[in-house]
Amino acid sequence: MSDTHDFDLFDPHRPVDRHLWSSRFPGGLQEEGHLLTEDLPRLAPERIELPDGLAWQMQYQKDQLVVSAQARVSLPCARCLQPLDLALATVRRYRLFDQASQADESLQMDDEEIQTLATEDQMSVAHLLEDEIMLLAADRPMHQDCQIVLPEQPRPDNPFAILAKLK
Repeated sequence: MSDTHDFDLFDPHRPVDRHLWSSRFPGGLQEEGHLLTEDLPRLAPERIELPDGLAWQMQYQKDQLVVSAQARVSLPCARCLQPLDLALATVRRYRLFDQASQADESLQMDDEEIQTLATEDQMSVAHLLEDEIMLLAADRPMHQDCQIVLPEQPRPDNPFAILAKLK
């Protein structure tokens, strides 16, 4: 069977498709999995790693998507640039719409805890999880006891020392 939407193995990189999910799974859809650093290509340029991978879960029911994840994230300290390990535990709730204009219109009515997501944007669960990690890095975390040791700089000659020698 060569169905392009074969859900025997859920692919978190496949775009969220509320119409397909609603028709194939009228009672809802629940999936979970594990992603590695190399599965999330926007992390490498930022020097962000998932040493133990990222455990994720998703639930879809009636145009509502809940995505949660847990991971140990290693990213550069904003001060010394050495690796800093942080715990990531997140739960995001999304209300799905076909178009961004519909999602934007509903923003005024929505609860602050629920975000909107337009399926026309072709976002995947993996992309949403990658966004969560990027948001963690955007806070520019630092080691609590981080000390920058600057190399000793030669002191420039004091311009007034020449005047002192003229006396």
